[in-house]
Amino acid sequence: MDEEKYLELIKINPLTIRHIDHPSRRLQLAAVEGNGLMIQYIDQPDASIQEAAIANKPEAIRYIRQPIPGLAEKAIKANWYNLSYIKNPPESLVRLALKQSAWAIRYAKNPSEELQLAAIEKNWEALQYIKDPTPAVQLAAVRQNPEALRYMESPTVEAADQAIGSDARTLRFVMHLTHDQALHFLGINVSVLATLPPSVHISEDECRSVLSQVLARTDVPEKYVRNLIGCRALKQLYHWTPADVLRLIYHKGSCRTKQIAVDERLRFKQNREES
Repeated sequence: MDEEKYLELIKINPLTIRHIDHPSRRLQLAAVEGNGLMIQYIDQPDASIQEAAIANKPEAIRYIRQPIPGLAEKAIKANWYNLSYIKNPPESLVRLALKQSAWAIRYAKNPSEELQLAAIEKNWEALQYIKDPTPAVQLAAVRQNPEALRYMESPTVEAADQAIGSDARTLRFVMHLTHDQALHFLGINVSVLATLPPSVHISEDECRSVLSQVLARTDVPEKYVRNLIGCRALKQLYHWTPADVLRLIYHKGSCRTKQIAVDERLRFKQNREES
């Protein structure tokens, strides 16, 4: 069959190129212009064939073993997911893909901290695709959303404190929580009392001791005091009344603690009067 006949067939069905031995450059070009994925059936395509294939189907990069300079960039600019077809992509390609999607970090091998942070800044959930995130990356993720703690096998103390301090419910993501850890987190967020697993018990005396230490601080976080006053878990676990909490604040609290408590009680009273 002559070349013109082959050309007509390729224009009708580009897959025809698969059945042609040693197709000419003209036939190769017609095939990839019709369907860029047909480059998989072309041995050692030259620069123009590669360019035409990517222009037609950017995902054709998966079938090009030795892409010409700049070709991978074009494929990734068209769709970040094409990064997945490139073995051991250089940092420049990963960075380019990350501009479109944080999920691109999944296809980076041993990404630098810079790339990890770029992914997290775009979407904190990309942390699930980062093996051994650096301390800075962990902290950046939980600052975006405390739920990021779920994706950390070995969270740093700073990252865990940040997450649980922001949302006590993230305590459930701390694997094999120890009694000492529970006491530590109680000192960061009193609301953890409502989220403790059944295997961990904090006695009333231990709870009182931790609370006393926190309340005595001159830099006690305002949020801690306000959460303490409204903490229902104290009643459920130790049968404490609001008066018991205020008594502890009065006897153990710093001047700052007492000022916050008074303000909270006044605000509570005002809200009740307005309602």
